[in-house]
Amino acid sequence: MPTSSAVPPADPVAAPRVALLVPAYNARRFLPRLWEGVRAQVRPFDECWVCDDASSDDTAQVAADLGARVLRNPTNLGPAATRNRLLAATTAEWVHFHDADDRLTPEFNARMLARATPDREVVLCQVDWHDEATGRLCLEWRYRESDYASDPVPSLIFHTVGGIGGLYRRSAVEAAGGFDPSLRFWEDTDFHLRLACRGARFAVVDEVLVTALRRPDSLSNRNLVAVWRAKESLLQGLLPSDSATIRHAIAWDAMRIAERQFHLRDWTGMRRSLALCQFAGGEVPETRSRAIAALARAGFPVAAFVLQSTVRRLRSRTAPLES
Repeated sequence: MPTSSAVPPADPVAAPRVALLVPAYNARRFLPRLWEGVRAQVRPFDECWVCDDASSDDTAQVAADLGARVLRNPTNLGPAATRNRLLAATTAEWVHFHDADDRLTPEFNARMLARATPDREVVLCQVDWHDEATGRLCLEWRYRESDYASDPVPSLIFHTVGGIGGLYRRSAVEAAGGFDPSLRFWEDTDFHLRLACRGARFAVVDEVLVTALRRPDSLSNRNLVAVWRAKESLLQGLLPSDSATIRHAIAWDAMRIAERQFHLRDWTGMRRSLALCQFAGGEVPETRSRAIAALARAGFPVAAFVLQSTVRRLRSRTAPLES
């Protein structure tokens, strides 16, 4: 007997067509794992596309053997441009962009399409990040539909949204210009911000339907200085803004970026992020220490931030271990 959580079968006549779009670079060892989830879908994808971004392995052949429709880039174009090629290849009404090294639950399509109503252009689900080697849960991406009801932009700054956790109306993606091929990092954030600025309406499925796997050799983990400089540049492009809520979100995120850059010893990037925080109306540094606050008021906010960050680092090293 089915339980109350069972997914009802989709109506193949009434349901819109949905395409899986996977950019892939040297992904031969990941695609079979992803396809386990693709083949297990309660409501199957109508189209499955893989674009081989000039891999040096046999990614394209593996994808073809799995049954995907395969495109090949003559040279490495990066994930943004590759997603745009995939988007141009499909005629499905709804599209899902998925990374080759991540996973889908069998209920993904059924749950997401249930919210893909005429009054929505974007459907998000909850995403868990696990360490690929150990399986340890290391990050949870959580969203609330109410946060996107009026002005989605601040929530898109506060909470990272990746394409792997989304279902998108193809016409809305095309109207927003797709992904910016000049970006190697944060192209998903830029994409969602442009969707929001064009009035896209968001729905959220409050279930974990995607598992992302974190690897130390990933492109972003190998280039952390460039990653956080790119995020600061992206935020800079949102200013000036008449919205106090957006300015607050930018200031908050710029401070978080500066903290990461401090630990990376990227002093130039850190100064730029702190300047962005101040330009957006934030306080540098955020502190309860009267001495550090006095140093900032005396005209040395960067020195005050470095002092505070150094104290925090020393305290974290000397904190007793929890039993």
